[in-house]
Amino acid sequence: ENTLLVCTDFGEGSMTDSGYPRIAKRWRRGEPLQDAETVFTAEPTDVRVMASVDRTPGYEHIRLGRYTDFYHRLRYEVRDGEPVLIDVPTDSTTSTHRDWMLISLRSDWQVGEVTYPAGSLLATDFDDFLSGSRELAVVYEPDAHSCLSSFVWTKDKLILVTRRDVASRIEIVTPGSWDRDDAPDIPPSDETVVVEADHLGDEVFYDSSGFTTPSRLLYGTAGGSLQQIKSAPTLFDADGI
Repeated sequence: ENTLLVCTDFGEGSMTDSGYPRIAKRWRRGEPLQDAETVFTAEPTDVRVMASVDRTPGYEHIRLGRYTDFYHRLRYEVRDGEPVLIDVPTDSTTSTHRDWMLISLRSDWQVGEVTYPAGSLLATDFDDFLSGSRELAVVYEPDAHSCLSSFVWTKDKLILVTRRDVASRIEIVTPGSWDRDDAPDIPPSDETVVVEADHLGDEVFYDSSGFTTPSRLLYGTAGGSLQQIKSAPTLFDADGI
């Protein structure tokens, strides 16, 4: 409360060779910026420093890290004032939501005797993972015809957007069991994306369109029924196409 994490040009030596901030500071309300406390420093040869805060009630997090190059980063969770390495592949992306962490793989990852292929989406209990557990659930694994396009959380559900033979597919995932079900009321289309989802509730907006159908805005809840709110104009007669 009453603080910001600030990454900016603090003067000589505070920028990386790439020209981005390399120092993260904690700036307290009422104090001059030059007196802000340094909390993390990247290397001059890194791309930039990272700093973020998750204020979800009961699931507050402070994250720090370094982009060592464009595709690789080292991530840390602050515990008891000290950075703890989140030991995932440096070229992966991660997402935390309440108890869970998702790991999206850009390359194969071997954990013990198991190799998880590139393109997979894995889930784990975040606190357990930080404590050394490597119990990972496979939420999604690509095949010759499909891949993961994006994912987004609501409070109680995970929405997966995948592509199968180029066309979009929307699935609703239940955390814990990681069961996947097709989202209801998605009209036939070539492209459906999540416009916005409420991570503190279950409301979601989709945009759905195709080569012969205009863009349509759909509203509802994750896993629940949807209704069309608006549609772009139809510019030609698509009957029989």
